[in-house]
Amino acid sequence: MGAFSYDIVWSFVTALAFLSVVFAYGYAKKRYDIIDSAWGPAFIVIALSLLVREGKLLPVIFILLLMVSAWGLRLSYHIYSRFRKSNSEDPRYIELRKKWPKRYIPLQVYLRIYLVQAVLATVVSLPVILIVGSTVTPLVSFASLGIAVWLVGFFIEIMADAQLKVFLSVPENRGKIMQDGLWAYSRHPNYFGEILLWWGIGMMTYGTPYALVGFLGPLAITLLIVFVSGIPPAEKRSSTKPGWKAYAAKTNALVPWPPKED
Repeated sequence: MGAFSYDIVWSFVTALAFLSVVFAYGYAKKRYDIIDSAWGPAFIVIALSLLVREGKLLPVIFILLLMVSAWGLRLSYHIYSRFRKSNSEDPRYIELRKKWPKRYIPLQVYLRIYLVQAVLATVVSLPVILIVGSTVTPLVSFASLGIAVWLVGFFIEIMADAQLKVFLSVPENRGKIMQDGLWAYSRHPNYFGEILLWWGIGMMTYGTPYALVGFLGPLAITLLIVFVSGIPPAEKRSSTKPGWKAYAAKTNALVPWPPKED
C-alpha cells in the first residue's frame, strides 16, 4: 500500500493547504462559516492535484473528474448563494464556539473545524484517490454501473434542492414544512441523493487494488450525513415547525418511499 498511502498523505496535505487559505479569508472577514462553501471544492482540489502528480488522464479518470467537479461546484454554488445573502455568520458556528474555552479562538477554529474538514475530505475522497492514483484500470462494467448510480444520485440531489428552493421562495411558506415532490417520499431526499452518488463513485473502484478501502469513502459520508452533520441538525431545526410530527410519522427519513397511510 506504499504508493496508495503516499497518495492519501498527498491528498490530505493538499486539502489542508486549500482550506488554510479559506481559513485565512474567513478570519479576515470574521465569517468562519465560509468553510461550508469550500467543502465541495476541496474534493476538486484533491482530484486535480493527484491528476497533476500522476500525469495520466485515462477515460475513466476524466469522467470521474467531471463527476467530482460537477458535484463540488454545484454544492459550493448552492451554499455560497446563501452565504452571500447573509450579513452574519451561521448561528451553528457561533453556538459551537460558545462551548469552547475563550482563549485562542481562531486557533481552535482552525484545528477543530478546518483541520477536521481536511481529514474528512480526504477520507471521503478515498475512492477518487484510489482510481486516479492506481496503475490498474477499474473494471468497465463496475465503472459503468457506478457512473449510472452517480447520475441517479446527482439528479435526485439537484431535483430535491430545486424543489425546496421554489417552496422557500414563496413568502407564505415561511415556517412551513416542505412536503411536495420528492419531499413527500423522503424527509431528506437531497441527502439521499448525495449518499447515493458517493456510493456510485465507490463502485467505480472495483477491479483496482484495495477496492474495499475505496468504499470507506461513501461509508464515511453516509455516517456523517445520517448521524452527525446532516440529518440530526436538520431534524432538530424542523421539529419546531407545525405539522412536523405528522410528517415525520408518515415519511421516511432518508430513502424515498411511499408515505404511510394515515
